[in-house]
Amino acid sequence: MKKSIAFFVLIFIFGNSFADLEVSHTVGIGAKSYGMANNFVAVSNDQSALFYNPAGLAFVPAREFQISIDGLSQKSISEFNNSKDYSFPIQRPRMANIGYMHAFPTVQGGFTMSGALLCPVIFDESRKFSGTYLDKSNNVIRVSRELRSFGGLNYWDGGFGLQIAKGLGVGVSGAFVSGKEEGHTVFYQDTNGRIGDPYNDDYDQYYIRNYLGYDIRLGLMYNFSEHYAIGLRVNIPQTLWFSEEVSETYPHSPLEPEYISESRGKLISSYSGAAGFSCMFPFLTASCEFRIRAPYSFVAPAENIPIESDAAKVKIGAGAGIEIPLILSTTLLRFGYSWDQYDTYPFARKYSDEKNIYFDSEAKSAFIDSHLLTAGLGFIIKNVCLETAYGYNFWSLDTRGTLKENYNQQRLIVTFSIRF
Repeated sequence: MKKSIAFFVLIFIFGNSFADLEVSHTVGIGAKSYGMANNFVAVSNDQSALFYNPAGLAFVPAREFQISIDGLSQKSISEFNNSKDYSFPIQRPRMANIGYMHAFPTVQGGFTMSGALLCPVIFDESRKFSGTYLDKSNNVIRVSRELRSFGGLNYWDGGFGLQIAKGLGVGVSGAFVSGKEEGHTVFYQDTNGRIGDPYNDDYDQYYIRNYLGYDIRLGLMYNFSEHYAIGLRVNIPQTLWFSEEVSETYPHSPLEPEYISESRGKLISSYSGAAGFSCMFPFLTASCEFRIRAPYSFVAPAENIPIESDAAKVKIGAGAGIEIPLILSTTLLRFGYSWDQYDTYPFARKYSDEKNIYFDSEAKSAFIDSHLLTAGLGFIIKNVCLETAYGYNFWSLDTRGTLKENYNQQRLIVTFSIRF
């Protein structure tokens, strides 16, 4: 049954709304942590501690070189009225991280420094929908949209973990962040087979954004017995400055068929962090954690943030992971699960020529929480370790009950490391 929706509402929702939000996915680093669904804040016993909890470095008395590569695939299925569309998948291999850590003996027992290139955040997005509906005047509206974007952020990271008392470690990591995002949107709409607005009803848009910024993380780790530990990480709000170039073409506009614009601005994030608990035995390692992102009123108290916006809300997540040694501890089997409230505001955007930060004021969409299921294997031969992990992440988007989109992301990561 076709639904009657106001013409301007459809344009607002499907033409512009999602483009004003910063879509990103934090996939994490390292096959060991990913095999436990990134529930690693209370473990952090390899080089990925730079990202998950730098305090964990204090309890890794070793030198380690590590490199990871992964393959990503993301796609979506949409249902608009009676039409179903499958987006073209985004598939690409990439280097996930490479780095080195070095432990130094101290009076207190542990001091480890590490430096690495980490690639934990991606901008991959693939969406496609099309269909028809009747407006209030019984006009037949045909609409379609396809959006694809890809890219990511690179963290040129360095940090240390220091044991300051028996079983107690602190850590800090700081990163210079760079990155690039490219996207393409094709939008088309007609009324009874005719284009009404040549600029908003039919256009192709390409955009490129380049990013520079920083990331700072603080960590705490307390091993309160031989087998149990708690971990805490606090993420200081990020700032990413960006330059943006947008090119639009209008097939039905003879006067101005193409428009190119350049602009600058910045992205900011809010405070976030994680707390977790782990137990480590010869026959089992288990970890659980709780994650939180604070409202943007903590970092932008002077801004008028609409109460309906995701930016005004607390976002939470939780998960657990296990590691089981097999075959005389030379093979490790891992499983993990993570649940997170989908966050449309990992970043908020402010253009240089605008006075205020942009905060979405419309409760346009309902997101179904994100779920991540992972499994992994680790093979250890003396000081050499080869690890691999596979993860399946899925979430959904329901736009006012009219457009329903189901997303899935698959990732395979392989990590090679040497300890000496």
